[in-house]
Amino acid sequence: MDRLIGKRLRERRLALQVADVEIASTLGVDVVTLNLYESGHERIPAERLFLSCRALSLRPADLFRQAVTQWPVPSGWSGVYVSSWWAGARGLGWPA
Repeated sequence: MDRLIGKRLRERRLALQVADVEIASTLGVDVVTLNLYESGHERIPAERLFLSCRALSLRPADLFRQAVTQWPVPSGWSGVYVSSWWAGARGLGWPA
């Protein structure tokens, strides 16, 4: 999961042509730590995850979409409900 989130953050940063130094400064970390987050070798704390998303105009739910579809759904649960809750704005408490 950490690698998937880091990969998506890095892809978004590169797509927007934002320098790693700029995002690292926004998060209050050095570039080495940012690279550890983006590679998935270090888990990004929730506060920094939300700061990253805001800086990159990205909803946190977008980071989890693919991961949710890969997890098995427990018997008796609706896969559609679980996926929509996790991937939806309300599931992660992000304003729509």
